[in-house]
This record gives sequence, C-alpha cells and structure tokens, in this order.
Amino acid sequence: MKKLLIIIIALGISYSGKAQVDIPAKVSKKNLTRNLSLGIGTRMSTFQDLKYSDTRYQGFGGLLSISYTKMTSKSFIELAFDLALSKEGADTHTRGQATVVSPIIYFKYLKPIGKRLKIGGRVDALDIYFRSTQGLGNNGNYILSGHNLFFSLHHNSKLNNNWTLISSADIGILSFMRESVGFAFSAPQNLLEDGRFNYQDDAVSSPFGYKYFDLKYLSNNLNLKSSFMLSYKNKLSIGYSWSIRHFANVRTLSTTAGAHNITIQYNLGKN
Repeated sequence: MKKLLIIIIALGISYSGKAQVDIPAKVSKKNLTRNLSLGIGTRMSTFQDLKYSDTRYQGFGGLLSISYTKMTSKSFIELAFDLALSKEGADTHTRGQATVVSPIIYFKYLKPIGKRLKIGGRVDALDIYFRSTQGLGNNGNYILSGHNLFFSLHHNSKLNNNWTLISSADIGILSFMRESVGFAFSAPQNLLEDGRFNYQDDAVSSPFGYKYFDLKYLSNNLNLKSSFMLSYKNKLSIGYSWSIRHFANVRTLSTTAGAHNITIQYNLGKN
C-alpha cells in the first residue's frame, strides 16, 4: 500500500510539472494577434500660410493606408504607411488650384493600462507634406518635411460580440522639421535669418537637408491626431480621423494644415 501511494504521488508530481510547462505556452500563443490591414478612404483637407497670403485653401481627395499590428497581453505594436492625395482651391477665387501629396511612415508602441486603455508613443520616421500651386512660378512648390514624436492613447470598447469601438489620440511632443519656404522667399526661414544664403548648398533645396532643420516643441508646434474606428469581428472596419498642424517660423505669420478622413479598412490576415 505504501509503495502504491508513493507511485501515485510521483505520477501526480510528474503530471503537474508537465502541465506547468505546457499551459503557459498555449496561453501565450492564444493571446498573440497579428494583423495586416489595407485601408482606403476619402478626405477633406485645408491649408493656410500667412507668410504668403491670408487666403485659405481647401479641397477633397483620397487616402491609402497599409498597416501591420502585433498585439499581446503585454504590448501593442503598429507599423504603418499612409498616403494622402488631394486637390485644393482658394476660398476667394477659382484660379491657382493646388495638388497635395502627403506620405507618412510611422511606428507605434503601446502598453496596456487595465483591460481597455493603452498608452505609449508614436514615431513618424517619415513625414512629408508636399503641395504644388498653379500660377506661382518658382514659388509654387511647398514642402514640409520632418520626424515627429507623439504621446499616444488607445482605447477599446466592446459593444457586443461582433462590434468594437476603437478610439485613439496622438499628441505631438517633439518635431525635427523644416519648411521649404521662408517669408516671401523660396528658402527655409532660419537660413534667411542666418544671412548666409548660397544656392550651391544642396541642403537649401533638399527636403532632407538636416542642416536647416529645427527642433520644435509642443509650445510652438501644435500637432494633433485623433481617430474613431468601428470594427466588425476584427475583420472589416469603418472610421473617422482628424488631424491638425499649426506652427509659426515667423512670429504672427503661422502655417496651418488640417484634414478630416473617412476610411474603410480590411484585415487581410489574422493570426
């Protein structure tokens, strides 16, 4: 009897040890979610540069987005590419339409705080805003390029077994950027104020001429983004997003760009 009891205890310890090894691996795999998503949409954009004129431009266009997300119980990671295109016209006259192209590549890392809220950061590895306005000759091209750091919030609210409301906000903290034009001249403002202008310097015309980039903070560079996405079974989503950028390289002569977007997103794969 004593020998039988020892054998039963030994088998129980052996089974318990096996369970402790296997169960965490299954749970970890179950909690891992990977998504590759494709989104298309429409947008209304607006722009005003007081260094040139108080005329405000606005118009409509489209949006394409590709994103990869990886989510576990401990983190949320997103790598995405957004491309926005639009045609804008002045609100005071019909001439001088502008074509706007804006590609963005960003990385986002969040940590869960409770069951529904995640906080973290977003880094724009590439942020270019290009516009070409008819009738302005050599001054018709405008480029705003740089890299941005955001504080990010992400909230999930499960409405029922099929629908989930996902909301997010990105608040710009730092921007390392340059504006291609200064006050009434096709060169960065800090270059004009420096007093050493030289067209032989390639950094003058290059959007990646880091020599003339400026570091801007939240106090002098308003950079906000927000979005609301209604997701059906984590497969098909429809959403609204909004963004605004407002800064001034010349005091009282600010530049403002904003957009409203409506997108449809489809998850190509889920693991």
